[in-house]
Amino acid sequence: PAGPESLSEAPPALPWNTRGFHPMAGIMAMVFPGLGHIALGLPRRGRLVMLGVLGLFVTGILIGGLDAIDSHQDRWWFYAQVLAGPVAFITDAVHIHLRSEGHIVQGLGRMNELGTLSCAMAGFMNLIAILDAMFPPLRRRREGARL
Repeated sequence: PAGPESLSEAPPALPWNTRGFHPMAGIMAMVFPGLGHIALGLPRRGRLVMLGVLGLFVTGILIGGLDAIDSHQDRWWFYAQVLAGPVAFITDAVHIHLRSEGHIVQGLGRMNELGTLSCAMAGFMNLIAILDAMFPPLRRRREGARL
């Protein structure tokens, strides 16, 4: 028989290590940073991911110039930068077009290297966000999750 004390009991909280698998959220996070989290119903986390990844990428371009994204001469760095999403392909296309017209010269020195590194780190940061979107925790805010 169910007494009044059994009605007031809350359901047991899920452990922190319980996870789901959402491959579509991971694909959406690859298309645009933060989009996978927004699709999962975590808009704050999605906006923070978007701000972090794109902010780091734009900072790299501001430091190193458009030559920080170069698929021809810095191919290995470009592989890491591509993880930041389509923004890397768009920036590379603009860079190649402007270089073919003679408007951009090869970047030299530490500033170009720092810009290249910053854009690559944005790509690696988005890779972590993609994995986080694909395997989100099943705990919700009402159960104690913060984001």
